[in-house]
Amino acid sequence: MKFIITESQYSKTKQMVLDSFKKFGYIKTIQRYKLSPPALDRLFPDGISEISDGNGRCTAIDDFIFSFFRIGFIGSSLLFEYGDNMYKFVFTHDRHTAALIVDITDVENKDTITAYASPFYEGDCFVPVDVVHYQGEEGSYEPSEILQYQKDVNPDDIKSFSDIIDWFNNEYPAIVLELLEEDNLWYEFRV
Repeated sequence: MKFIITESQYSKTKQMVLDSFKKFGYIKTIQRYKLSPPALDRLFPDGISEISDGNGRCTAIDDFIFSFFRIGFIGSSLLFEYGDNMYKFVFTHDRHTAALIVDITDVENKDTITAYASPFYEGDCFVPVDVVHYQGEEGSYEPSEILQYQKDVNPDDIKSFSDIIDWFNNEYPAIVLELLEEDNLWYEFRV
């Protein structure tokens, strides 16, 4: 069923959704009103800047990535071609730390690197990638090294709610793989 919203109803509907975001949070509001990213784009034509309410654009993007992941607008896996290789990304969400855990598998070689890689984590305008490397005796729980990388991201490149999903599916995997290549981790971990 489609609804036609008049100009006078538009501002009331928009305010109702904003109030609901503040009272119930993004996930419950989106589910309650059955809002998709394109519907949010129509309701908020100026995009994320209408929602960020002084907390910062990167904080709003972080919150919406988390919400879209939990609701299912952002899938739990994707295939991504980078260079001459195909990689499979499998995402899980650490509910304790609110961090995004990514299993990245080189499809051809069947090698996997698992990393914490939460874009815009805690409202910071960068993508951090943390890899804990275990090497040694089987069953050892002490990491041999913790590798940390980050790349700044311009939040102005993400204007609409649909842009969040597009960025996550197309730009984010490239950033993560680029950071993992800095120290040639795929080769180093195979040796």
